[in-house]
Amino acid sequence: MVVDVSGIPFQELWHMQLSQQHMQQAWGVLNVRQILEKYHFIGLADWEEKKGQIKDFLEVMRVNDIVAIKHGQALVALTQVIGGAYDIRKDRALCVTEKEDLSVDWMHYRRPVKILAWAGEGQTIPQGRGTLNKCISPGAETSQIIMGWYEKVQESLKAKGERVILV
Repeated sequence: MVVDVSGIPFQELWHMQLSQQHMQQAWGVLNVRQILEKYHFIGLADWEEKKGQIKDFLEVMRVNDIVAIKHGQALVALTQVIGGAYDIRKDRALCVTEKEDLSVDWMHYRRPVKILAWAGEGQTIPQGRGTLNKCISPGAETSQIIMGWYEKVQESLKAKGERVILV
């Protein structure tokens, strides 16, 4: 069953960084984009500090939420969550890598996503810090930028005769 959501607001807006803490300096926007293109999932490592972000990823984020993927302040992609969260250590059947891939093996918690749009060069948000952040204040500049981007994507899809579809 397919539901047209062009007139229905998404559930929540998020922005997320895909990089291990110790790899953040070595990675660039291109590395993050390549992971999204190849695997179509977002994920988090398992860590003790900021455990609340893992809980948000597993329990608060929902299917159909919109997640802006960033590297620092640079935007990389606008995505739609299309599946539930899982722990790759507990369900190897969901593993999409046939052999070890250091670029994603650190992501213990994962969610499948659909890429809605790739960011243009120089497209940024002011809030670059933090691995996973829910846009809780609609008036905040970061929230407004992500919302504006989502609206442009919807307009672009509509012009092509396509729509963002609820899954």
